Amino acid sequence: MATDWTELNELAVSLAWADDWGERAFEVNSKIITLDRCCTAALNRLARCYLCANNPDAARATYERVLLIDPENRIAINGRKSLVSPQQLIQEDHKKRILAAGLPYHGTRQPASRSHRVTHCWRCAQQLDNTVDLECVGCGWIICACGACGCEHA
Repeated sequence: MATDWTELNELAVSLAWADDWGERAFEVNSKIITLDRCCTAALNRLARCYLCANNPDAARATYERVLLIDPENRIAINGRKSLVSPQQLIQEDHKKRILAAGLPYHGTRQPASRSHRVTHCWRCAQQLDNTVDLECVGCGWIICACGACGCEHA
């Protein structure tokens, strides 16, 4: 196996282009990461290897590692989204928004009200419906996919 970073990277890219995500791709990308712990391309390829080996937990952790290095990395963002349910993503975005606003986070819940409520998001104007969307425990408002609720509404 090649030991030079450039050779390893060329080999990893050629394996990716060949859609080869098996043991060899895993070994090559792992070696790249030992040489450069912040190589997001190799980490993304390694996450793909984990997915192909039916190890979604390791893939998710690897995508999250990429996002710690590069929060805007589209491959990791989309890969992570494919491994997490939409409700989990909304819960995470909601929590981030609340904490970023300096407010206490109380969590989310399935709608507590028996009555059907339909409204729109104050922040992005997206249609909201309490039969499908979560509610914020702190304010009782329906949580939008953008993460907004009534807690930060002035």
